[in-house]
Amino acid sequence: MAGFEPAVFLHEAETRYRTRAADHSTMVAARNQYKAVSTRKLRHRGTQPTPTVEKRRKPVNTTLQLLLEEREVDDDLRIISRAKSAQAAAVAKQKLSHPANPGDTPSNEPKIENGKLYFDKKWFHKGQAVMVDCKDGSRFNAILSCAEANTIHLRKSCDNSRLRISLAQLAHGKYLVRRRNNAAALGS
Repeated sequence: MAGFEPAVFLHEAETRYRTRAADHSTMVAARNQYKAVSTRKLRHRGTQPTPTVEKRRKPVNTTLQLLLEEREVDDDLRIISRAKSAQAAAVAKQKLSHPANPGDTPSNEPKIENGKLYFDKKWFHKGQAVMVDCKDGSRFNAILSCAEANTIHLRKSCDNSRLRISLAQLAHGKYLVRRRNNAAALGS
């Protein structure tokens, strides 16, 4: 079907369904409107039987006009359920690929908040001494100069040269950042 838009069709089908439901509820309300007026009940005397009151009711018009055939209603409901399940699947897929807030990220994903780096379940702040292990096997001591946006800036302790590392490089394991006191205890 060229030009078929599921969102528009879904909206129209839901509108038709709501109008049918509203018609049904007004018909039920009209039927329930003609209830007998309750009268005041007096004490019963033991010897006399309780009088029975004949209730008068107006006849209710029970004609209902359906604008759609049963098959069309079933088709609409089937299309609505498919569209809702597809929409729910898309939302679930989006939540898996993009967490709603930084607190929902897995613990092994590096992130930067308020000028601090969160990596390997530890927080690193500006001016902190760190040890950096490279993927090629080399390692060096450095000071964390700055953590902003999606990069961190380090100053190597041996020659005061600067190095910029992105969060993607940390996530992929190209670099590993550890606290220097923990790294020294492991035998640097």
